[in-house]
Amino acid sequence: TSTWFASWLALEPIALRVTVRPVIRVAHALAVIDDRVLDRAVDGSAALTRRAADRVLSRGEAWVDGSVGAIARLTAALGRLARRPQTGQLHQYYAQAAAALAVLGLVIVLVR
Repeated sequence: TSTWFASWLALEPIALRVTVRPVIRVAHALAVIDDRVLDRAVDGSAALTRRAADRVLSRGEAWVDGSVGAIARLTAALGRLARRPQTGQLHQYYAQAAAALAVLGLVIVLVR
């Protein structure tokens, strides 16, 4: 009986046949699928992405640069407009606040 216990109750050969070998076969099959199918799909999508990037670079770069420049010019113009009422004279700030409150009151009256 000690030999029987020493050999894991004779479970090791059964575990090898029933569990280990089938799992190893499935792992090898999945590795083949990974190498032959998935790797090609990844390489193909990378090549497609590269071609699309080259096309955008050749055709779309001027448009993107122009858009960024237009946004920068608009931002600068809005900054100039925002600095215009900042004169440092207190009575002008009061007049601006009164005008803003009047517009707000008008909007509230019109919305109701």
